[in-house]
Order: sequence, then structure tokens, then C-alpha cells
Amino acid sequence: MDEALLSSVKRKKRRRRAAAVILLALAALCLVLVLRTGGTGAGKAGGKAGAGASSSAGAVTLEIRCDQALTSSRIQGNPALAKALPKDGVLLPRTVYRFRQGETVYDALAGLCQKKGIRLESSQGGKASRYVEGIGGLYEFDGGRRSGWLYHVNGKEPREGASSRALRDGDRILWFYTLDYTKEAGGGGT
Repeated sequence: MDEALLSSVKRKKRRRRAAAVILLALAALCLVLVLRTGGTGAGKAGGKAGAGASSSAGAVTLEIRCDQALTSSRIQGNPALAKALPKDGVLLPRTVYRFRQGETVYDALAGLCQKKGIRLESSQGGKASRYVEGIGGLYEFDGGRRSGWLYHVNGKEPREGASSRALRDGDRILWFYTLDYTKEAGGGGT
């Protein structure tokens, strides 16, 4: 084979390899960008990424308990409900939830319930609020006319509803079932 022809073939092969390397590098960069944004520039529905968010603003812990429900004769008198409740009163042990800016206590509850397969029933309250009717098959009024779900953040009952209370890094959230909301500090609901 002619020396000039052989040199030309080698140059073409080197150019093809260089182009292939550049294309692979660009494809890898695109893949990294897609994974970081969750496939779209807006993230998940409504811009909220929830549990496991790639660019979180912080982390909170959330726990769901129904200890008081276990003491209710009304609930114990309902065999299906009594059987469905955990014997230790813990529907969800303290669990870390990574959140994005703007997410609320309700978003954390909904995100973790969905992730853990816990049924959550809520309805639209006021203008932009959500009212928690039931968690894990346990509903308001199951334990009496003043029973239902409440929440505390860092050991205190917030003054606003769960869908209005913004998450702050390090918050400790406790959702709990009460048999009489008037005996809880503040006497408020969700």
C-alpha cells in the first residue's frame, strides 16, 4: 500500500475516534443534566420533588402515631379497624424527608405516605389549605366526636394549618391521632 494512502487512512481513523469521544462526552453531560433536573426543568409536579429530591433545601423528620386510638373502646369495638392499627401505635416511625424550598408540613406527610404506601385522605379546607381526614385507615370521628388528626412541629402545635406551615431544616414533625382535640394544647385541628 502506498505510504501517502496509509497515512491518510490513519488520519481519518483518528478523526473518527476523536469525534466519537467528543460525542460520548456530550451524551454523558446531557445524561447528568437530565438526572439532576428529574427529566424536566421544573422538577416533579408543581416543582416539588419531595422525598429524595436531588436539590433539597433541607431535611426534616416525620413520625405518625395513633397511640390514643388504641385506648378507645369505640375503635376497639370495630374489629376491622382495631386489627388494622399497629399494636405499638406507630403508623410511621421517625423518617427523614428531604424537601425543596416552599414545601409544607402537608407536602412532607403526603410525600412520605405515598412513598411508604400509607393511605392518606384529605380534603380542601379554606382557600389553599388541606384538611387531613384520615391516615392509614383511621379517620376523624372514629374515636368519638372530638377525635381526629393533629400535628406538632418541634414539640409545639403551630398556629397555621399543615398546608401553610413551611418546612425548615431540622424540623421534627409528629402527626398524632387524638381522641379529644380540646384537651390538646391550643385545641386546634389540622
